Amino acid sequence: MSFINKNKDHFRHPSDLTVSKVLDVARNLPAKALQLKSSAVFATGSMNVVKVSHGVHVSVARLRGVRSAEARSEAAVGLQIEGRLRGRSSAREIGGAQRTGEIHDGMLSMVGLPVESRWVVNVPAQSEFESVIIEFPLGYFRHLETVEPVFSERVLDFISNGSTVRRPMSARQKMLFAQIVAMDEAQPGHKLFAESVALSMLFEAFARNGNAVGERRPSSDSVSYALEIIEERLQAPPTIGELAKLARMSETGFKRAFSKAMGRPVGEYILSRRMELARELAGTGLPVARIASDVGYATPEAFSKAFQRHFGVSPRQYQDRNNRA
Repeated sequence: MSFINKNKDHFRHPSDLTVSKVLDVARNLPAKALQLKSSAVFATGSMNVVKVSHGVHVSVARLRGVRSAEARSEAAVGLQIEGRLRGRSSAREIGGAQRTGEIHDGMLSMVGLPVESRWVVNVPAQSEFESVIIEFPLGYFRHLETVEPVFSERVLDFISNGSTVRRPMSARQKMLFAQIVAMDEAQPGHKLFAESVALSMLFEAFARNGNAVGERRPSSDSVSYALEIIEERLQAPPTIGELAKLARMSETGFKRAFSKAMGRPVGEYILSRRMELARELAGTGLPVARIASDVGYATPEAFSKAFQRHFGVSPRQYQDRNNRA
């Protein structure tokens, strides 16, 4: 297999092309366009890689499968967090724990890698995918232990156990990945920005790790617990009945407690949070149709009407004003 940039420079390897080798080459290429080849091209697209402090890498990959194919991938020891923004693919580990899994659009994947491992990745023919991948080497968490020992221990346990989590992204996680996609590498300080977003994603991911809705017991503060559930499900908000059940309260008691704590009814609060997220996403320059989908509206038209009612301007008008500012 070989890696080719748009100037047709070839980088050949004695064995299957691996993700780590692609990244090593991509970091040193002035051109970001790429093709992945074996006997014939099976994927084309681009990969942008930003290396920040302590060996952390933030990558944005956009590929289109030309034909169905499998490629081998090497993974270094540490933690990998991936947000799949579009498309799907599957992977299986060679040897080791022999883990398998599929990731599709709107999913978050976290993989703990206690040893170097090899994977076989399958990308369907005529498919497109866009992913943001954040790689944290093991040494990063050794460094983090000096300032965040409890958190670091939790992450190191996740890595040493070879744990894997795949689940739908929360609204907050989607926003963070969108910020990385929209990042301008020509701007001074973009590496600091990438590192800050990567750290936010790390803490956000582990704040929710193992906390799938319905799998945990509510805290003593039922409203705080309900707020966590709402944040996780802004794209498809839970009903008041669902929230009351998860908080182990009657609907009447829950609505009363929520309004007292937050100063507004549940439905009004959820709408406000969805609109605030929409405004943040609009500020990243994403297309209106994409924002509408990310905040759970069936059509861009319905979303635009709700946005204008809430903020007094349409999403496009807001983006235009933001760009001029």
